[in-house]
This record gives sequence, structure tokens and C-alpha cells, in this order.
Amino acid sequence: MWRKLHVWGGVILALPMLIIGVSTIFIAHGEALGAKQVRFGEMVADQEPKRLVATAQGILLGGKQGVVQLDSNFQVQQHWLPGTDIKALRELGGQLYATAKLGLYQQNGNDWTQLYQGDVEDVALWQNSLVILDKKQGLMQQQGSNWVLLKAYGKTEGPYDLKKLMMDLHSGEAIFGDYDWIWMDILGAYILIFTISGIWLWSRRSQSA
Repeated sequence: MWRKLHVWGGVILALPMLIIGVSTIFIAHGEALGAKQVRFGEMVADQEPKRLVATAQGILLGGKQGVVQLDSNFQVQQHWLPGTDIKALRELGGQLYATAKLGLYQQNGNDWTQLYQGDVEDVALWQNSLVILDKKQGLMQQQGSNWVLLKAYGKTEGPYDLKKLMMDLHSGEAIFGDYDWIWMDILGAYILIFTISGIWLWSRRSQSA
């Protein structure tokens, strides 16, 4: 009885396990595999707006699908940086700037130019020059065409609770750090091999019975 329960339980859970295995690998290598380029449904330009700037041009919103400008009827008139998740949207010294995981952008007419490459949380104007907060580097200041580190931040060890420890163990960050994708690859591959080989063994046994 228990043997049959174990076998049929494995067969029933084969599909969920297969989904977990495949999705784990896609989570670890989503960008490399182009997962964001495969879309389901129609893209909405002003989807999930999180940042707001009111300028002489009108109202601009920043969100998961980039930067949009609304017309007098609050409909999307312009759409820039599609597919870019905007972290901050600022008007500084008469210029518009947007920060994202891929860098810092400045509006130039009807286009946006990338001024800095990196994971930028925010931007401000200080002593007549731009300063940004790079998530991995720290506080950076623009000096001509270069960026100078004012103060390093990045990841620091802080208060650690049980919930954080469990999350880091689950994701593999506690073991592999920034290379947590190795942990996800190992688990994803194991689940796939375990599931496929289990189905194959079960089918062979069913055929011989």
C-alpha cells in the first residue's frame, strides 16, 4: 500500500516538480535567456506608474514600462525607455533624468541618452554636478565625462534575523553570495533529472507489469 502511495504520489507531483525545475533555471538566467522579451498580452505603456514629475511639457510618469508623457486628456502622448523599470524620475536644472537598474538616463529632445551604466537608485544635483547612488558602488559624482566615487556603500553586514537567514539559505545567497545562480542551477537540474527519470522508470515498470 505504502509503495503504491509513494509511486502514485510521485506521478501526480511530476508536473508541478517539472514546472519548479524549469522555472528555477529561468529565474536564475532570465536575462541571458531573454525571458523579458517573451511577452504575453498587450503591453500598457503607463502600467504600474511609481514616479511622477510635473514639468512645462506636462505630466511625466515613470514605471515598469519606462517613461511616459500624458497629454491634456491624460492619455499617453510619448513613451520612452520601454521595458525599463524606472526607479527615480527627476527634473534637475531644467533637465529630466531617470534612474533604473541598467543606469542613469537624460532626456535630450525626443530621445533619452544613457549617462551612466550600473544599478542606479537615485540622482540629485550637488555643487552644479550630478550625484547618483549606485546600488553596488555607492555615492558617485559626475566630473566631466567620468564618475568619481565619493563614498562606497554596497552590501554591508547588518542585523541578521532568522527570517533573513531562511530566505538567504533558500535562495542560495547565504552559501554562494552573488553567485546564487549556481545554487539555483543545481536544484533546478536535480529536480528536472529526478522528475524525468522517475517518469521514465514508472512508465517502464507499467509496461512490464
